Amino acid sequence: LFQALVEAMLEHPGQSMRIRSRKLLEDLLPYKLSPPFVGIAPEANEVVVAAAAVAASVASGTDASVPAPPGLSMMAAGREGRITSPPAEWCISTGKRLLEAVKTEDSHSLRAATLGALTGTLLFGHLEDMSTDQADELRKEYFLALRAAIGDSHASVRAAATQALGQLSPLWLSAAGIRQKVEDPQSPEPGVFKSLPLLVLEAMTAAWQDGVADVRGAAGTASAHMATIAALLLGKASSLVAAAVAAAAAAEAQAKGLHDGPKEELSP
Repeated sequence: LFQALVEAMLEHPGQSMRIRSRKLLEDLLPYKLSPPFVGIAPEANEVVVAAAAVAASVASGTDASVPAPPGLSMMAAGREGRITSPPAEWCISTGKRLLEAVKTEDSHSLRAATLGALTGTLLFGHLEDMSTDQADELRKEYFLALRAAIGDSHASVRAAATQALGQLSPLWLSAAGIRQKVEDPQSPEPGVFKSLPLLVLEAMTAAWQDGVADVRGAAGTASAHMATIAALLLGKASSLVAAAVAAAAAAEAQAKGLHDGPKEELSP
């Protein structure tokens, strides 16, 4: 019933109903640390599962010590910490529809709302259960769509795209994501391939240098998400963690220092 309702509302002719469909997805499939992570020690995954269960109980208004009533939240967490969601195939197909809407919707408020609903939907697609070729293609598709949205003409869309980029760090920083090479969409020459995490950091750099403070603030939040996920997946000694943390600090300093003053260039 939930899936049928969302599908009907996504293409509703009324803009307000389409925005409501995005809000419904965002509420019922919220961004979370999506356990279990590949490559994380079992005890670390247990911490993430417990944190997700508490977050689910808060979102649904229930006590964390008891199972959430069925149907109250698609994030309902039982005593064992399991989190239920719609089928992965449906999440992926819905995510693709949302990505297409980001490109085609005329309303900037609708594009921003679409990006807000995107993260949880894509993470529930469970790319780790797919073949390598399928997962690589979807990661590339997700990144290219968000990278394009960071260049949107409206600041609210750029900020939402930047936050989504950081929240999807479990995809970029998975073992397969780190190995993946993607053609640089910003390169003046064709055929320039870079590692996916590097392209993500370069996209965040574009947001750090944005002329609107809200977008720069979103870049700081996104960097913090990326650093947190990197610490879980790669270990605190990782150079990528250090890069993301340094980027977050630079973005925060820039947001404070440049809100009312001239802009300075930040090094990628």
